[in-house]
Amino acid sequence: MKNLFLLSMFLLFKQLNTTAQISKSFDGVWVGQGYQINNNGTWSIKLTIKGENIKIEYPSLGCEAVLTKISSESKKLYLSEKISNNGNCVDNGRVELEWLTPNEIRYKWSFSDGEVGSFSTLIKF
Repeated sequence: MKNLFLLSMFLLFKQLNTTAQISKSFDGVWVGQGYQINNNGTWSIKLTIKGENIKIEYPSLGCEAVLTKISSESKKLYLSEKISNNGNCVDNGRVELEWLTPNEIRYKWSFSDGEVGSFSTLIKF
């Protein structure tokens, strides 16, 4: 019984440590150009991640948002987006970030109903 408890604690610690490492690999400032799926529109993106403090700006749209981590897996972060100043942005979106390399992440934005609205590849600045 003691061995089962120790094994469970080890696996839990390993999972928490892996999640922390995944999140830390996203730290930094990331920039790129977003691509709107339904109308081929584009706009600028600046994503700043410092631990759990995640902010995204869409300078050419005149808005910014706070992102809150929902979950993570392997090399992905799932976040909810809350617009803090409403320019030309849709509120309550979902953002998926996928770590590709130390200098590149994939960004995917979806409406609250799950429909994908835009995507980008962001480069570490």
